[in-house]
Amino acid sequence: MKGIIKYNQKYYKKAKNSRNVKEGDLVKVECRRSSDYFKYNGIYTVQKWSSIHVMREGETIPLALKLGYNIFYTEFFILKETEKKKTLPSLVKEEQEY
Repeated sequence: MKGIIKYNQKYYKKAKNSRNVKEGDLVKVECRRSSDYFKYNGIYTVQKWSSIHVMREGETIPLALKLGYNIFYTEFFILKETEKKKTLPSLVKEEQEY
């Protein structure tokens, strides 16, 4: 399915506006390969002051990345919960005889 993401047994889709980030929102980070933060691509929960906390290898203190400052608005999307649409099979049209 196009545009639907499954995360923790729930279905999400990208929101149209990614500027209004609030605490507790799910965010999908998609940085380009040339970015320093490419290795942190994934899905995160927004903490206070619209930042995400990423655990780095070998360190106990998480890295705090500020959305809109370290990661630009074009590199992340807010995820909204949605339901998976169940598609019904199309009905077979009967040919009418004249």
